[in-house]
Amino acid sequence: MSSRRGACPTLLEPMQTGDGLLARLTPVAGLSGRQLAGLARAAACFGNGIVEITARGSLQVRGLTLESTGGLAAQVDALGIAVRSGLPVETNPLAGLDRDEAADPRERAREIRERAEALGLASRLGPKVSVTVDGGGVLGLGGIIADVKLEAVAGEELAERAKGRGICAESAITWLLRVGGSSSTARVLGRFSQSEAAEITLRVLAAVAEHGPTARARDVSDAELAAITGRVPTPATGRSEPCLPVGRFHLAGGGQARGFALAYGQIDSGALARFAESIGENRENRLAPGRGLLVLGLSGNEDEVLLTDAEEAGLVVDGADPRLFIATCAGRPACASAHLATKRLADRLVARRPDLPRQNPVHISGCAKQCARPSGPAVTLLGAEDGHQIMHDGADRAPDLEALLEELAEDDRASMQGQNS
Repeated sequence: MSSRRGACPTLLEPMQTGDGLLARLTPVAGLSGRQLAGLARAAACFGNGIVEITARGSLQVRGLTLESTGGLAAQVDALGIAVRSGLPVETNPLAGLDRDEAADPRERAREIRERAEALGLASRLGPKVSVTVDGGGVLGLGGIIADVKLEAVAGEELAERAKGRGICAESAITWLLRVGGSSSTARVLGRFSQSEAAEITLRVLAAVAEHGPTARARDVSDAELAAITGRVPTPATGRSEPCLPVGRFHLAGGGQARGFALAYGQIDSGALARFAESIGENRENRLAPGRGLLVLGLSGNEDEVLLTDAEEAGLVVDGADPRLFIATCAGRPACASAHLATKRLADRLVARRPDLPRQNPVHISGCAKQCARPSGPAVTLLGAEDGHQIMHDGADRAPDLEALLEELAEDDRASMQGQNS
């Protein structure tokens, strides 16, 4: 069991939280409907019945005990679900299927993962060190923070030149490398060929490891990076949009996928099991960044039925739904550490502000740990034993939103005092 703040929970090493132990798992491949339903039932059997999908697209089971953790792990194994271990090297949720991706990122990710393991880097790096390999397409990874970020870039001129020579289009791809942040905050190293990109990624990771087991890429100096690449890093430019895995997505070969999100990243295990069963036991599903769930291989008629089932399960089905722009922790009463009923507050905020602007995302945290904190700017309502506070973490000031959050927080505190009296 891990209790160190900043450590990453896993299936075999869960983390202590206010509502028991929390286990996190990232499947190596997609989940069938049978596997997804089985996971949901296991969450009810061994945990407290709360299932989460994180902002990075991992699945979490809450409310475990020391005794029940082994049972969950055994059930995951019995369901035939392979779980990722070692250095996290993340790819797009529709990798290899997205008709608009510039390149299939899976081979590059596999190479980096295997070479990092062979070099012993995985054991020398901290648990939060990660790599993203973004093949482009509709569900990019620009908003995901990583220590090394690779993004496939296919210039039209390069692609046409390759086509004219009868060369594979993949050879027209270059990889844009960034270090230490999201696409809008990470330092830019430049564009490199496929073989160069993998080699430089490993050398940057080795440099991170040299700074110690708690180091991140931000600790590697510009001079060190310039020695690796022969180029001086440049500051990030632009703004990275969050990944919104909600809607219909067209796949290579003519198929389609339908994406949903868990409201505030959380769902009751019973509702998830029923939804998974309605999908069909052999249908492939993929977890997605942005607290998303993608259902693959749908026809037009199936899509309409699935939308109805998803709404009944409480999933977010509309990309304009304001619940997509609110991040909350488990909150009271699920978490004993929380001073705010975060989910209820979020629902009340949505009822009062259905037009909540995405440029001012809201974070409602029940305590000072700030669980589920967004990676980008946010207006944060933070619960405390003696009240609450509102912080603007890089977000624009919004006096009307701040006043509404103050009102809702005061109502929540009065409600809690009434229940305790």
